[in-house]
Amino acid sequence: MDEDALFRILSETIRQIASEENCLFVGRCAEYILRERQDRLLSVFICADAEDRVARLCELRGIKPDAARKLIQTNDKRRAAFHDFYSNHQWGRAATYDLCINQSRLGMEGTKRFLLEYVKRRFNL
Repeated sequence: MDEDALFRILSETIRQIASEENCLFVGRCAEYILRERQDRLLSVFICADAEDRVARLCELRGIKPDAARKLIQTNDKRRAAFHDFYSNHQWGRAATYDLCINQSRLGMEGTKRFLLEYVKRRFNL
């Protein structure tokens, strides 16, 4: 199966799930695929400082910092290429999302609490 066919299936699946229930998508151009649903969509880009990303990956994967940096660079390039090819937005650019947050500033738990509060206010929950 070629990548375009795979993206069409992915898009159909995301739209189907989003039409049936509240959901959360991580990546996969979901903010672009669901762009016509702005009243029900919240797109968030979460980043972190390089040192924090490396430390977390070393801990999760049990790898050395140099290997973590290389993996992060490779994955970021792949994510950006996928996103930028299939959407008319730039991956990681603030204007592409409703909210961008640097997890290094609040920590993981603080970021979770912040996002939950933001969702509550955004959708009057």
